[in-house]
Amino acid sequence: MSGRTFFHRQDCPLCEEAWEALQQAGLDHAVERVDISKDAALEVLYGWRIPVLRWTDGREFDLALEAHWQDLYQSVTTVGAKAPI
Repeated sequence: MSGRTFFHRQDCPLCEEAWEALQQAGLDHAVERVDISKDAALEVLYGWRIPVLRWTDGREFDLALEAHWQDLYQSVTTVGAKAPI
């Protein structure tokens, strides 16, 4: 089981940009990708927030609200640091 879930939608430029940032940071191998358009409940929950990265402990990071992808990389790779919510 992966440590993070990446909620996205196909044909979402911001989602594609966020996924590329995760790949560049080397974090894509530990992320399960979930297309919210295939689940009505997820559409309601995440529809306006995508892309969202969720940790197994329930913390969520709204990537749509974060303008600096480097901050994401630093937050999840710094020893002892918690990812911003």
